[in-house]
Amino acid sequence: MNDILIVDDHEEMRDLYFDFFNHDFRNQELTFSPDGIDAFFKCSMQKYDLITLDHEMPRLNGLDLLVILRNSPGLNQHTPIIVISAFLPKSIESKNLLENVYFISKPFNFDSLSDLMKTLLQSKSPSTV
Repeated sequence: MNDILIVDDHEEMRDLYFDFFNHDFRNQELTFSPDGIDAFFKCSMQKYDLITLDHEMPRLNGLDLLVILRNSPGLNQHTPIIVISAFLPKSIESKNLLENVYFISKPFNFDSLSDLMKTLLQSKSPSTV
């Protein structure tokens, strides 16, 4: 079983993710977070196998949370992260700033998200299982 954190401020998107995971990724432990601050606190208390982030969120946006997680020693410093947003700055995708980070632009196809997630979850190293 994998622990997955879904961070999105829109309840409709969280509902879509819930339906998606129940269809394509059964037996996963899902945790939902409505913003970056809440997600940061959850990440400081639990190790996740995968994190998905929206970018545009109140209190702390997804990219700022991403930078904090990667630059702070902690449980999720190296966790694979998928940033899913309609508002990604074009320059961020071309920069190779962060290891193990993937970008998907909204609107997106759930099949491509599913393929990426399966790849990331299957490639977990034995030391993290």
